[in-house]
Amino acid sequence: MRVLEVFGICFVALLALLFAIFFRRRLLMLGGGTIRLQVRTSTMVPGRGWSPGLGQFVGDELRFHKMFSLAIRPKRVLDLSLIHYKRQVTGWCCAARPVTPSWRSPWRRPR
Repeated sequence: MRVLEVFGICFVALLALLFAIFFRRRLLMLGGGTIRLQVRTSTMVPGRGWSPGLGQFVGDELRFHKMFSLAIRPKRVLDLSLIHYKRQVTGWCCAARPVTPSWRSPWRRPR
């Protein structure tokens, strides 16, 4: 009987954790201006180090929130004013190719 109680408590805690993660995701998406994206957080092993998450456009920033996290603050913030465009791509592709200075990364950790 004691094992069943422990199992039940662990199961309820797991369900509460999953609910909190999905509720946080819905709250982030509620305000609009959100996209799903992946950010490379580590380059130690080729092909690895990608982190899935949500990008939220706020003013002149792109805030990256990790997908499976309970943190309210963003993990990384991209200052869009630091991105420079070499030229505008025309034709079938309507997106510009960003070129950033090699000496300074536009990603920063929030304070």
